[in-house]
Amino acid sequence: MQDRRKEPRIAVSVPLQVHDLARECYLGNLANISHGGLMLFSPTAIACNRIFQIRITLPESLLTQERNRLDLGVESLWQESCDEGERFWVGFQIIDLQPQDKALLGRLIEALSH
Repeated sequence: MQDRRKEPRIAVSVPLQVHDLARECYLGNLANISHGGLMLFSPTAIACNRIFQIRITLPESLLTQERNRLDLGVESLWQESCDEGERFWVGFQIIDLQPQDKALLGRLIEALSH
């Protein structure tokens, strides 16, 4: 399969939880991220072509007084099972990002790059 990403994803080495805001449930842990997309390691299968409003809990090093999370609109593009179907890799494209969250996403990517 050819990689069609416009920019490289940054691997996440610290556990960052991702939650679905509409359903108020845990989706998985962030595996990698870029300005255009992300991949989760999820305990449940996530259907492709679904829209989600998600929240990433930020690492302590990026917390500010007013923000401890990053909210994004994403679309699920693909999934692959692993561990005999007990967990899943799920790829998402970022489709909605508020201006204040765009700067925070940049800070998160920068912090994870080191």
